[in-house]
Amino acid sequence: MADHLRKQIREAVVTALQGGALLASRVYEGGSRPVEEEDLPLCLVYTKEEEAELLTATRQRRLLQLSLRFYVIGGTPVDDLDALCAFAVERIGATALGGLIKWIYETGTVIDLEEEGHKPAGSATMNWLVEYHTDVTDATVVLD
Repeated sequence: MADHLRKQIREAVVTALQGGALLASRVYEGGSRPVEEEDLPLCLVYTKEEEAELLTATRQRRLLQLSLRFYVIGGTPVDDLDALCAFAVERIGATALGGLIKWIYETGTVIDLEEEGHKPAGSATMNWLVEYHTDVTDATVVLD
């Protein structure tokens, strides 16, 4: 059985963010994961909520809330988080994620800074709104 388009979208975002100098392959699908200092920086990609609207008898418009959570430690966390957020905007802000979506845009970012032992640390959660369309009887196939 094919994966729900939500999962396909999360996977496409993970792929889009991997390979950069800042994150390398430390981009993971899912909202919770044990975070160890040696694994940082890293990014978690997850979805929080979705609304569906019937456009025709067979077509649904879906609005998905997608989040990216970045974690950093050491250095200057606010600058590192800003760089990661800029990287995310560059990589996914202007893409159709392999044709899976109609559009995506950032709706806001929350940055949290803290002291982790003797090292400065922080996280940034970027929230995005994504529109995609499916058949009302099949949420695994995107409709143009």
